[in-house]
Amino acid sequence: MVFLKSVASVFLAVVLIFTSACTNVIFQPSHEQFIDPGQIGVPVDELFIKSGDAVLHGWHLPASAPIRGTVLFLHGNGQNVSAHLGATYWLPKHGFEVYMFDYRGYGQSTGTPDIDGVQKDAGNMLAWTARESCLHGHKLTVLGHSFGASLAIYATASYPQKQRLNGLISVSAFSDYREISRDALSRHWFTRLFKWPLSLTISNRYRPAAFISEISPLPVYILHSPDDTIVPAYHVDKLFAAALPPKYRVDLVGDHNDAFNPESNRRKLLDILHTLGKRTGACT
Repeated sequence: MVFLKSVASVFLAVVLIFTSACTNVIFQPSHEQFIDPGQIGVPVDELFIKSGDAVLHGWHLPASAPIRGTVLFLHGNGQNVSAHLGATYWLPKHGFEVYMFDYRGYGQSTGTPDIDGVQKDAGNMLAWTARESCLHGHKLTVLGHSFGASLAIYATASYPQKQRLNGLISVSAFSDYREISRDALSRHWFTRLFKWPLSLTISNRYRPAAFISEISPLPVYILHSPDDTIVPAYHVDKLFAAALPPKYRVDLVGDHNDAFNPESNRRKLLDILHTLGKRTGACT
């Protein structure tokens, strides 16, 4: 009996350790400032907005050319906005102002990240930025990368005032929280042994593939590179199959974290932003 209790205790300890590791597959925040916008000549306005019990820090990158639209950028699961500035700093010179925020527990944002809280943050970022954009006469385009794109799918689908939005651009999104956890756990031989039971500890209530159809009638652009080693192509297949028209699939080049570096990828993104910016209708 004592032996069985010891085995059970060890098993419970292993489960707790690897459950924590599985959670860390999703949330990898940092408080370090990786890039100082001022030091690289990128003007930003500091922002702080309320999101439930957290205060979110963000940046507004004003357009440096005649304004053509407003973009909300939702970054991936690692580090913070200062590490993701490279994805957006080049958009203002093309006439697009950018808003980007950290989720709770990231960067200067308060709180501790968990899936419910971070999804709430994404929804509050969208609502705040759409309202701000509308006040200046522009509809908002939602742009998300990786984890941020998956958050953006649910946030856009559940946003009640879709007339304020141009549409969604999803870059390298995954379709399912448990499946992407299994993909990540499969990269190491030891965690591979436990990938199925551990993945079940991850909440799937905001599963992107289950909600992407609710973005319609807004356009959704699903961008992904065949060379992506982080998010396998089957996630994109599932998202595109589940989405309703108008929907578009666009191939990029490069690996997962290179999505906004190649000039060809930037041109494709700009073409989409210009297309979405031509959508008409009242922004109320």
